[in-house]
Amino acid sequence: MKNYIYAIAILSLFSGCAKEEVKAPVQEKAKVNLENMKLIKGGKFLMGTKEDSYGDKFLHTVEVSDFYIDITEVTNNDNFPMVNISYNEALSYCKKQGKTLPTEAQWEYAARGGMSSKLYPWGDEKNTALLNDRDSNLFKAKEVKSYMPNAYGLYEMSGNVREWVLDSYSKDFYRLSDSKNPINKEVTTMKVTRGGSFDYSNGYPATVAFRSFDNDEAKYDDLGFRCAYIGKEDIKAVTKTKVERKNQKKEKKQKSEKSMLKKTSSNISEAAKTKKDAESLFKW
Repeated sequence: MKNYIYAIAILSLFSGCAKEEVKAPVQEKAKVNLENMKLIKGGKFLMGTKEDSYGDKFLHTVEVSDFYIDITEVTNNDNFPMVNISYNEALSYCKKQGKTLPTEAQWEYAARGGMSSKLYPWGDEKNTALLNDRDSNLFKAKEVKSYMPNAYGLYEMSGNVREWVLDSYSKDFYRLSDSKNPINKEVTTMKVTRGGSFDYSNGYPATVAFRSFDNDEAKYDDLGFRCAYIGKEDIKAVTKTKVERKNQKKEKKQKSEKSMLKKTSSNISEAAKTKKDAESLFKW
C-alpha cells in the first residue's frame, strides 16, 4: 500500500512538471528614432569666452560624454523652425520621443564643431553669408539647412532662431559647475537659450559662447529648439568598448541559456526515469 501511494505521488509530480506554463519572451523595448540626429563623440573643450563683459561666460574646461543631437532645429511641416514654443512645451515634445533638450554644455560643444576658442562655428570673423542675424536684414527665420553646416554636420547653430537648452540660468554657474557633464538643475523659471537669432546682433551676438535666457513660459517668433539623446540600453553601442560589453553580455546570456537547457534536459531524464520506476511498482 505504501508503494502504491508513493507511485501516485511521483506520477502527480511528473504530470505537474509537464504542464508547467512556458512564458512568452518579453518584447524588446522600442528604439528611439535617431533620424535627423548626429552622434557627437564626447571630449574636453574650453567652454565660455574671454570676451565676457557681462560676467556669465567664464572660460573653463568642460568634459562631455557621447550624445546625439538633432542636425537641425525641430521643424514644422514647412521645413521652417518650430517657434513660438515655451521651454516646457519644447521639453515635453522631446520627452514624448524618448529624448530631451541638450544641456548647455552639450549644445556649445556641438555648436563649436571641434573649433577651439572660436566665436563662430567657422572661426572668429562674422560672415552674414554663413548665418541669419539682424545684420542679414531678413528679420525672419529661414528654412533649416539654408546655411552651411559646421564640422559636425549641424545646421544653424549660429543665428536663424535661438534654441532652448535644458539648463536653468544662473550668472555664476560656470564658476561653480562640475567639470564633467555639467547641468544647472536649480529650480527656477529662468532657462537658458543659445545660438542667437535673426533678431539678435551687436550686444546679443549669434556666437557659440553667448548665453541668453528667458522665462520658461516665454514664446517668441525667434525662439525654437532641437532635441538631444544619450543612448544606453535602447540603441546600438556607439563605441568599441560598448560593443565589447554588448558581445560579452550576449555570450553570457547564451551560456546561461545552454546551461538552463542542459539542466532542463537532465531534469526531464530524471523525471522519466522516476516515472518508469513508479510505473514498475504497479507490476505485481
